Amino acid sequence: MVETLKTQIQNEFMQNRDAGSKLFVLVDPSRNPGLLTIAQGMTDEGACLFIGDARQEFEDDAPWLFRCDESGELVRYLVCEGLGRRWSVFAESNLEFAEIFTHFRKFVKVVDGEGDHIFWRFYDPMIIAGQLPFLTAEQREHFLGGIERLGTEMGEHAFAWFRSNGDGRLSTHVLEADGEKVDVSDNEISDVKDIPSDLVQISVEGARVRPMMHLTQSQIDAPLLYNRPALVAHVVENLDEEFYPAIAQVDRQVLDQMISHGISLAMFSYAIHDVEHIELFIDFMFRIAPGWHKEPALNQILRRTDLTTNEKFDRMTEDRMTRAWDDAETIDDPREWLPEEIARQLNAKGELLQ
Repeated sequence: MVETLKTQIQNEFMQNRDAGSKLFVLVDPSRNPGLLTIAQGMTDEGACLFIGDARQEFEDDAPWLFRCDESGELVRYLVCEGLGRRWSVFAESNLEFAEIFTHFRKFVKVVDGEGDHIFWRFYDPMIIAGQLPFLTAEQREHFLGGIERLGTEMGEHAFAWFRSNGDGRLSTHVLEADGEKVDVSDNEISDVKDIPSDLVQISVEGARVRPMMHLTQSQIDAPLLYNRPALVAHVVENLDEEFYPAIAQVDRQVLDQMISHGISLAMFSYAIHDVEHIELFIDFMFRIAPGWHKEPALNQILRRTDLTTNEKFDRMTEDRMTRAWDDAETIDDPREWLPEEIARQLNAKGELLQ
């Protein structure tokens, strides 16, 4: 199944290139200690995207840009051995190596919603494939300027090409393994500002490209907010270590369902639409009680539509709310971890009601 997909990916690399275009690849050696040495042995042109202090700090884990030669040796290796392992991102361009290197260097660091300079892992296929749909038209044009197509894996069983249409829309060409065949689909992704109103809205206020790329916190969080399995995995991975002994006793599938229910409560009952506060909401379900949010005083704050999420949590943690938190600890029925339609079929011991 996957072998058929790998063959078709390689065919598209070699056959569907625009005349005169060159193939480059961004490589993340942190995923495989031997990857850098192998890539250097398969191409004559490459350079590390990190320079100065960053290069010294990250050393062999720093990302590299390589030009893929016409033999296709590096492409074959990365596709055949690296698909699904988040090793690389491919770029087709008419630019020379020095030009595209300078282009990608501009995005090594971006400015986040707090105004801090952070490393942007655009060379990680999961990161860039997740964030491209949530960039503004200006940001897409800026990042994809001079690039004909950007190619990334979508896990082990799919591969996608992204191309900017120049009008804010993003064209995608996706190859997906389906049994012994490969399904091919072509779609367009509208401007992030055109997300339907019934879906989680992505704030782009403050998003811009100069003097540096500025990403709002909403844009940074969006790939997780729109991918429930990824968000569940992220929350589980970032749970406080003190909860590990307890969750180690829980079947992983059950744990994922519990976390997913907590996410649904946060996002759809209380309009909490940023990853940091979703994590905090679920932390309280472990730390205080799974039904903490039903305590009347806390619930009243959570449901207010005139407050931002930050303001809600600030008010809930004021000294005057101590009594409310004490009462919240009593809402500890384990069924609070379950959707209501399931919980009402069980007794307090988790047994089905007759």
